[in-house]
Amino acid sequence: MLQPFRDAIKLFRKEVFIILKSNYYIYYICPIILFILMIGNWIIYGFVTNIYYLNYSLLILIIILTIMGYMFMFIGWFSNSIYSLIGAVRAISQTLSYEVRLIMIFFSINNFKGILFIYRFYKMTNIYMIWIYIEIIIFSIFC
Repeated sequence: MLQPFRDAIKLFRKEVFIILKSNYYIYYICPIILFILMIGNWIIYGFVTNIYYLNYSLLILIIILTIMGYMFMFIGWFSNSIYSLIGAVRAISQTLSYEVRLIMIFFSINNFKGILFIYRFYKMTNIYMIWIYIEIIIFSIFC
């Protein structure tokens, strides 16, 4: 029961290493920006009591996911280490490969129903027919 609290205390007591040749402020601000973007994704996610009614929330979701990929690139670049840059390039290529397929699935559903508001995906009436179309689209994208 107390293990998460012990981990938090250990994390706060750890020694902070400052990389000498790194761009210190930008290097440590990028994870904060990543966290803010992640919270932004949860804000536009369509719950039943959606506070923010955004007509183009699907496009905003895609934009935020793309910007999060750039933050990984910035973290690898501003560390001024070749190994973390290689790791960042690997993470970006992996993220983009999944992101392109996700965008294709979203826009194919958008062409089917004309929906750019995420909450309306939940309000579709004929859900079984939608799942058949989604499965056909996913099969065609991954093959």
